[in-house]
Amino acid sequence: DGLVLLNIIKHCTETLPRLASGSLLGLDVDSHLEVTNSFPTPEVEVDPEAPNNSATQDAATNAYNMEMDKLLKDINVDCNHVGFYRATYLGS
Repeated sequence: DGLVLLNIIKHCTETLPRLASGSLLGLDVDSHLEVTNSFPTPEVEVDPEAPNNSATQDAATNAYNMEMDKLLKDINVDCNHVGFYRATYLGS
């Protein structure tokens, strides 16, 4: 869907030069994958000296994704995760 592509481009432009990532939502219809929506995953600020950085970041990301799923179900939007996107500045 063109709207999904525009949302991804907008998110990547807004986060330059940092990493941009998010979830792709959609449906699998007759062996064709239809991406119907996307939403960005927010960056989580963690203490670099904390012992469980990745665990804290993963827990926050999972909680955010579950909350988004619930909100999307409430407004009757396709909320099946079909992939993710990740973009960086100049591919680095």
